Order: sequence, then C-alpha cells, then structure tokens
Amino acid sequence: MEFSVNETAGDRISLIPRPLTLPGCCAICGYVGTNVGNEGDVRVFIDWQLDVEFYGRVYLCSDCLLQASVALGWLGVKQAEELRAKVSEQESELIVLREQNERLRASLASLLGQPDEPVSDILFSIVEAEQQRNQDLEASERQEGQSDSSSDESSSESRSVGIPSDSSSGNSLGEFTL
Repeated sequence: MEFSVNETAGDRISLIPRPLTLPGCCAICGYVGTNVGNEGDVRVFIDWQLDVEFYGRVYLCSDCLLQASVALGWLGVKQAEELRAKVSEQESELIVLREQNERLRASLASLLGQPDEPVSDILFSIVEAEQQRNQDLEASERQEGQSDSSSDESSSESRSVGIPSDSSSGNSLGEFTL
C-alpha cells in the first residue's frame, strides 16, 4: 500500500474492534480480539495501515499502545481527564482563597487604621515604630542608669530582633504571615 504525500498520519490511522487482515493480532502482545474469559476487556486495535512484507498488517491493541505511551511519559485519556478536573477544582478554590485573603487584608488594614496602605507596608511601619520605641527606651535607661541584668537580657533580645514579644504567650509581630 502506498501513501500519497498529501495524506497525513491521522488520515491513515483508525480504530477497529478486530483485525481485518493477517496476521490478525497485536504485533506486541499477540491479542486477537476475542475477549474470551474476560468480559471487562474492551481493547480495540489501532490500524496503522502498514503492511510489512512476509508479516502482514501491523496492528497494536489499545493496551499495548497505552503501555508504550506511559513509558514515554504521556498521559492516558482517563489520567488527563482526572487532572483537568483536579486543576479546575483547584482553580475555583484559588479564586475563593484569593477573595478571602483580600477581605482579610482589608480587615487588618481597617483595624490598624490605615486602609489606604497595603498591609505589608502597615506591618513594616509597625516594626519600624517598635524599633524606634526600643531605641528610645534604651536611651532613657542609659540616662537614668536604672537597668538590672534580667531586664537588659530581655530588652536586648527584643531590640536585636526589632519586634516586640509577649513572653507569657510567646506571641510577637514576627509570627504574622501574609
């Protein structure tokens, strides 16, 4: 059988329920399409319309083609459909989470009294204000000369980080994530 130059592979390839010519089986596994003993086996044959001298028509069953595609790293139809459904589900979840995130950011900004600034700028300004407050406290302590060793250790820890902490609960501004 000869192919014309204008003919594409898609025009030659067809799916058939049973081999039509000899040798009448899958060229890889030898399946002949009888489905005897296994009613769940619904394999079809891919007819490449390729005839090999002294062999006959080359057919591949759908199972062998699936195994070859998996070996190549390709996805089967069912896997692709499952992945499409999962991506669609995650995209809709992402939209919901983005909306919730925006509402949370707006709520945080309004609670902090700075609704026009982005929340990250607000948090940075809070940290900067706390650093300035720590520096002012340090300067006033030096002037007064009143500092004991335990308060120096705890205040130096807060100053080195630049973020206030509540030692009783372990909370600090540094634990906020956006």
